[in-house]
Amino acid sequence: MVRKKVITLCLCIATIMLVTVSSTLILPYFFNKKEASVYEPVRATDPSEFISVDGFVVDNSKSLEDLLTTEYSLEELEEYFGKNASLGAGIVKEASRDLSKSYLWDEVNSKFPVECLRYNICTHYSVYKVKEGGFFYVIWMVLDKSTPKEVLDENEPIRAYYSLYIDELASIDDFKPLRKLSTARDVFERDAQMEIIFGYGFGGARSYNLLDSGEVLVIRYEKTKIEQLSDLKVDEYEILPKEVVSSALSNIFDKDLPK
Repeated sequence: MVRKKVITLCLCIATIMLVTVSSTLILPYFFNKKEASVYEPVRATDPSEFISVDGFVVDNSKSLEDLLTTEYSLEELEEYFGKNASLGAGIVKEASRDLSKSYLWDEVNSKFPVECLRYNICTHYSVYKVKEGGFFYVIWMVLDKSTPKEVLDENEPIRAYYSLYIDELASIDDFKPLRKLSTARDVFERDAQMEIIFGYGFGGARSYNLLDSGEVLVIRYEKTKIEQLSDLKVDEYEILPKEVVSSALSNIFDKDLPK
């Protein structure tokens, strides 16, 4: 497989191929469970191809305990990066983010110095330690030769794409009360630490929730006009291993998640 640096739009759909995966978990009274899909686990890019950002080199080897020396309050992090930005800032009203900010590397690094930059599959992310517990993750959009110029200016090669706060992983039991035609709002109320991706070839929207089992709950929603989470009607779901899921959230290393 030809390896190359790609824009970190938190998607690696083109790398998904065929291998059988099935879920062993059953959700009583849950909405439609999708038939077992076939995937091939996505493989991380060779570390020799890791880029450096303004002289800051990706380091996947050291632990967060060895890298993070500063703690920030959740309030100050969300005041700058936005709250629930992983839900689709500018798309659903529950996702707040100052869209007038550029969130370029230099700007972010000056306000919240980056102490940890990771790269896994097609996702660059940095991690901040939160005083209240847990970690705050910033997903970066990185420009390389494959990036269309209309997507990101060549003079602005890296910017924060979205952010996400995680203090505890959800259990599959947290989702059992959901019924057919439940909405993304219902999912959000059970686990606010979710990522939503809109469109990108599959139509509608999908949400991703990390589970304490090490798997990912992937929910597909019916196509509809979207203004808020309650507009997204649950259609079907899958429970998949992290390594086969194409989302930035699933690309966060297990060692970087709250224990």
